[in-house]
Amino acid sequence: MNYKLHVYLRHYIRNQETLDIYKKIVNRVNRATKMVDFKFSIFVDFDSKMSNNLKSEIYEISKKLIENNIEFSLKIGHGAGIALFNVMEEFLSNTSIERKDSLICIFDADAYEIDNINFLRHIGKLANNLYNKKCLIGLSQRSKIILGNENMQIYREINEIYFAFAMKPKLVPKKSLGLKIPIPYKEIGDPVPGLYCMNTSHPNFLKLFESIYKNSMKADMSGFAGDHYFVLAASQLGDIETEIIPIESNPMVTFNVDNISNISNQISKTDMRQVLINSVKSEDNFEYLKRNYPEYMVKFVRDIILNSIKKQ
Repeated sequence: MNYKLHVYLRHYIRNQETLDIYKKIVNRVNRATKMVDFKFSIFVDFDSKMSNNLKSEIYEISKKLIENNIEFSLKIGHGAGIALFNVMEEFLSNTSIERKDSLICIFDADAYEIDNINFLRHIGKLANNLYNKKCLIGLSQRSKIILGNENMQIYREINEIYFAFAMKPKLVPKKSLGLKIPIPYKEIGDPVPGLYCMNTSHPNFLKLFESIYKNSMKADMSGFAGDHYFVLAASQLGDIETEIIPIESNPMVTFNVDNISNISNQISKTDMRQVLINSVKSEDNFEYLKRNYPEYMVKFVRDIILNSIKKQ
């Protein structure tokens, strides 16, 4: 392997339930260090309104990471969406790391099987192809799409596929006959899978970082919009590699149509505004979505996105 792979796990703690999940994550990443030669780190963000007892417990749990030389970063109230930028910033500011021939992968620690050798091999394969093909970023292609209850699942799928269209032609999904996911994800792609890799030696890596930094001054990237901006911006700056990676679960946070509106509203404040508008206003995209989802639901999501952009 001619590169060093730095793997960052992100997790947001807001209550006892998500703290309990963090305990499991720490145990699993400690096991993973004995399975592969990746450099692991954990990026944890937590709600400032939590009790002092829960906050103290976070620090105590995190100490277990030191045993296996796993670095951890604790942030307060930043939001999971800004984690991509924070990881890039920490990586670039760490003078002990050689940026040349280094790759970064960051993923939602509660969604993927960290200590499963099959999962780790898929991460390695994605990183290897990303490096050899000289792409800017790599994305997982989820083995199943879990986004909420029946209606919200469909609304979120439609919203995500509009973003996938916006990333064309750079986003190219992997083909697999046994992959049981909605047809649009097979044909158009999986744009915001919660697992992202970056090639730090790519000539546009710094430009991507600067773009996120500049636009985070204009828009709130702390929530879901952070991931959406990242993939859109990257698709304008370099090629994208994808790899089908098994997802374990997708713990549900509160998500409703207001979140869809907020994502688009925040994107409309950035330099990716027109990229998104072009995708949502495309009649070809609309006709494609109508063939795969109820027309009234496609119209509903399209109108939410366009109306949220008009608010800007």
